[in-house]
Amino acid sequence: MKSCPLENAPSKLSMEARFWTPSWKGKRSSPTRSTMRAYIFQLFAIYLALLTPSKALEPITPPGGQIGTSVEITLQDQNIASFQELITYQPGLTLTDLTPDPKNKKRAKATLVISPDAPLGEHSLRIRTAHDISFLRTFYVGILPTVPETEPNDSPPQFQKIPLNSTVHGIIKTEDQDNFLVSLKKGQRISIEVEAMRLGHTKFDALLELHSPNGKKIAESDDTSLLKTEPYISRIAPADGDYRILLRETSYEGNDQSHYRLHIGTFPRPSSVSPLSGNPGETIEFTFSGDPSGPFKQTFTLPNEPTENFPIFPVSNGQSAPSPHFIRVSPYPHIAQPENNGNRSNPTQLHSIPCTADGVISGNHTSRWFKFYAKKNQNLEFRIFARSLRSPLDSKISIRSSENKFLAGNDDDQNFPDSLVKWNAPEDGEYTIKVEDQLGRTGPDFTFLLEVTEKQPAILATLPTLLRDKSQVGKTFTIPRGNRYAAVIQLKRENIGCAINFSTRNLPPGIRLIAPPVPKSLNSFPIILEASVDAPLSSSLQTYTIQATGDNAPTDLSSPLTDTVHHIEIPNEGIYHSHTSTRIPTAVTEPAPFSISVETPKTPIVKNGKTTLRIRASRADGFKEKITTKFLWNPPGISAPVSVEIPADKSEASYELNANGDAVPATWQVCVTAEANTPHGIQTISSSFIPLSVEDPFVKLSLNFADIEVGKTSTITASIEQLRDFQGNATAKLLSLPHGITAQPVDFSKDQQEISFKITASKDARPSKTGGLLCEVEIPQNGQKILHLTGHGGSLRIDAPEKNKDR
Repeated sequence: MKSCPLENAPSKLSMEARFWTPSWKGKRSSPTRSTMRAYIFQLFAIYLALLTPSKALEPITPPGGQIGTSVEITLQDQNIASFQELITYQPGLTLTDLTPDPKNKKRAKATLVISPDAPLGEHSLRIRTAHDISFLRTFYVGILPTVPETEPNDSPPQFQKIPLNSTVHGIIKTEDQDNFLVSLKKGQRISIEVEAMRLGHTKFDALLELHSPNGKKIAESDDTSLLKTEPYISRIAPADGDYRILLRETSYEGNDQSHYRLHIGTFPRPSSVSPLSGNPGETIEFTFSGDPSGPFKQTFTLPNEPTENFPIFPVSNGQSAPSPHFIRVSPYPHIAQPENNGNRSNPTQLHSIPCTADGVISGNHTSRWFKFYAKKNQNLEFRIFARSLRSPLDSKISIRSSENKFLAGNDDDQNFPDSLVKWNAPEDGEYTIKVEDQLGRTGPDFTFLLEVTEKQPAILATLPTLLRDKSQVGKTFTIPRGNRYAAVIQLKRENIGCAINFSTRNLPPGIRLIAPPVPKSLNSFPIILEASVDAPLSSSLQTYTIQATGDNAPTDLSSPLTDTVHHIEIPNEGIYHSHTSTRIPTAVTEPAPFSISVETPKTPIVKNGKTTLRIRASRADGFKEKITTKFLWNPPGISAPVSVEIPADKSEASYELNANGDAVPATWQVCVTAEANTPHGIQTISSSFIPLSVEDPFVKLSLNFADIEVGKTSTITASIEQLRDFQGNATAKLLSLPHGITAQPVDFSKDQQEISFKITASKDARPSKTGGLLCEVEIPQNGQKILHLTGHGGSLRIDAPEKNKDR
């Protein structure tokens, strides 16, 4: 359990929670509305803290540092005492001199060394301990020296004086605002931008203001498209003097987690870039626009591989902007920004497909037009990249005939922040594309990239989100020595039906991947990673791959396993900052104090039948915690309880599986996971795979209508449809009988076509008509029973005794 973010809140949910009082308690004045909102948010923060698993490394503080320097950081994690290594997704950061806090065993100080060639901007970090891999956290590398915020700085005599070209690290608390002064000369550029929500600490909706030396507000900024939910201001100073910069949370709802990095300097801060695309390995001159000093050009060489969001930092007069612009590195031929395609009569010709084309909706032109030639039944996709590349354009796209008849269109795609149209050409001919803003807005920053491609077979593999609003749970593969870890992989196929192979290369020593072949009917599948008892403690950012296989599958169709975690998720509100990677943290850890095994069933489960898995736990000496088991992945048509507990004083449990009528006959590889609270937090392990055979039923019974008088006996007959041969005698039991009705089991052989159940109505049976009767049939095999549930829908009428009828 991670510690609560509030100093005066209880560290765990207990009786002492009732004694925790709000910060305004006992004060004369009533709380303001914003204080009440902050209090409610803090209560929610406590709730989230209590739900957060132990491996949740706290956000790193300070959240950033200057390139080429060393920064003392604080790391807080359940298992920090067994720290093994810092896992970095980008180069340039190393950790030294880790020193545990003598007063808090979950906290340590360390030195983070930032190399002079470290990439600017956001870095993603994890730590590996001897027992787990932590959640993902961010650290920002900047170009400017860091200055700590000093309190108080709320009122004019206390405004903090800051040297130009500095980064302030501070915290905005409830009903707080931070004020800073910088000295400027007339005509000097002043640029201010903040990293707040992007730090991934908490929901922190920052607002910036810039005031002139005479106190007049020059500019205000809240959300911007370029920085997503973050503000920035860039202006030319109108006079000499000290300018005030104000930073606060928009609703004054800051808290102890509301850290920020405020960049203040004379650096460039353009609002847009063009073009928005280039080819791999290409050297391109980009134009940055929107800076108060005017547009400027800069040349970049693009990476050799296609990249969805490639960052480029604008540099002017040797100074770099703190945050980048993003462009798309695409393998397709590119058309530069057209000049005069603002109406239907003058569209830009797309000469080939696939291709990309730049555009900007500005001036008097509320739309941009393109034309292309398509053949009948040509399967095309039209994508707009705008908001995904930090443009303010809320795109709307439409495909039109040569007579301007609307054929297809889209505003926002469900799984894509911009417009996406999938379309089949109805006939050979020329067509046009219209791109516009949903609200008809225009402006020099309303840039977009149009991408037109033919639909191609595609496959995608992702890790599922296991807990709502807690996407980091289950996103690392940690395998205890001598044990196993299992995960479910989700699949998506487009324009193809194919089987899948899942594989990887160069796993850490001692780890083995077990991944059954995936038939084309499945959209999810399980895998197991197994570590030998002598596997060294180690880790890697591992790339896993899915490969199309089977008849008619393209031999080169593959895709990496991709995962996305969200740093800030607010229930019923949204996601504010995310990280997507194709490298999955995989590590060998110290042994867990328990393991589990599942007994392989000796009989199959049949459609509309059930079976029971026997689970056994092995415990280390002294380990007495309860173990929660879960059936990890359900084959088609198989259902199971969400979880089954093995009590602290037990080592066995039963897991009942049910098969519906649509269960797919096959032998499926299944496993059970188990988790328990250990001295090192909650640990999750897995059983080995066992084969679960799903088969067609042996018999089908149809119950006939029957009646019975209270206090008497009668019979219910059932017709038997023999579907498959079986040996020996089967046993049928009548289920779902109403109160007061009993029935004797009936044995039958594979040659019988009908059986009769003798039923008895006790004197307290109530006259009624009951439906929904069914039979449980046991078919003997290998000394066990195969259970069928059949005969659904039988009915029985219970009549009153004759003497009551006469009355």
